[in-house]
Amino acid sequence: MYGVELYSKVRMAVLRDGLSQREAARRFGIDRGTVSKMVGHAAPPGYRQTRSRVRPKLDAHAAFIDEILKADLSEPRKQRHTILRLFERLRDERGFDGGYTTVRDYVRPRRLSLKEVFVPLAHPAGHAQVDFGEAWAVLGGVRRKMHVLTVDLPQSDAIFLKAYLAETAEAFCDGHVAAFDFFGGVPQSILYDSSKDKRLIQ
Repeated sequence: MYGVELYSKVRMAVLRDGLSQREAARRFGIDRGTVSKMVGHAAPPGYRQTRSRVRPKLDAHAAFIDEILKADLSEPRKQRHTILRLFERLRDERGFDGGYTTVRDYVRPRRLSLKEVFVPLAHPAGHAQVDFGEAWAVLGGVRRKMHVLTVDLPQSDAIFLKAYLAETAEAFCDGHVAAFDFFGGVPQSILYDSSKDKRLIQ
C-alpha cells in the first residue's frame, strides 16, 4: 500500500507536469499499472474485494440461514435469532462443523441487506419542497444566526433562498410570495419538511 504523499506526487507529475506514466513509474520506482490507477483516482480507492468470498462449509446452509432471517423479520425483536442461536441450530440440526465467526460474517451483512428499503425518488413537475434552515451572517459587524427559507423545485433543481432574522409566520408568508414571484408561478403542491413549517401555515 502506497502512502498519500507518494500518491499525490505521482498524480502531480503526470497530470500537472505532463510526465508520461512510463516515466513516472521509472522515476518513483513503481509499476506502470499502479501509476495508471493513481492517475485514475483522485484519492486512493482502498481495498476492493473483486470476488465473492468462498465459504465451503457454510454455502450449503446459506438458504437455511436466509429462511430463518426472513422469518425473523415478522417476529418481535426479542424473539429473533441471535447469531449464536443460529450457529447452535446449524450445528445441532444440520451438522455444521464450521466456526462461529464464519456464521457471524455471513449473517451480519445478510441482515442489513434484508432490512434495506429503497424508495425511488420521483419528482413530478410542478411540485415544491419548503424548509427553514439556519446560517450565520455578519450584519453591521455583528455575527448573527439567520433563518433561511428554502423553496426547492426538485424536478428542475431550481431553488430560491431568502434569509430572515426570525422564523416567523410573516417571514414564512413573505418568503412564499417572493419565491412564487421568482419562479413565475405557484406550484401545484408543496411538501413541508419540518413540523414547525406546518405549524406556521395554521
